[in-house]
Amino acid sequence: MSHEPSAEAIDLAAETIGDLMVFWGFKRSMGVLWTVLYLHRRPMTQDDLVEATGLSMGMISMTLGELEGWGVVHRQHIARDRRRFYVAETDVQAMITRVLQQRELRKVRTAIGHLEQAASVLREPPAQAAGSEKAESILMAQRMDGLVELAKTGERMVERMVRVGQVDLGPLPDLARRRG
Repeated sequence: MSHEPSAEAIDLAAETIGDLMVFWGFKRSMGVLWTVLYLHRRPMTQDDLVEATGLSMGMISMTLGELEGWGVVHRQHIARDRRRFYVAETDVQAMITRVLQQRELRKVRTAIGHLEQAASVLREPPAQAAGSEKAESILMAQRMDGLVELAKTGERMVERMVRVGQVDLGPLPDLARRRG
């Protein structure tokens, strides 16, 4: 990595975005590579990226494949040059929307299914359950239904973010007040 002021700024930005990617459950190298590509005007080769980031060629190759899979990095053909060139997707809102659709929405929907299954089990206490056990099971079922509703509210929020780029947090206070 270079020690020019612009290179230092790029390094700092790349490290920062890499840290954020880890926080969001992605690989650090994904944030580093995307940021370097995003900040450069010209398409870059894998060799360019090795030089700019200090990451190994294997890591660069593997990470570029993942980034292409997410649609946040694209190959760009340059006439009379057989090397592979890469550019970053610059529409950040489109990138976030794609991740919300492909990852978060799927995760929330899976959680809803599991919570609904758990609620179903709790709604049918064992026949031999005594009065206090039945009461406990009913309370747990009510609270589980609350968790299902919370997850469904999360699903609607993510769907809205995908659709219009906004989030309505209005339903959350009501759900918080509905404790059994």
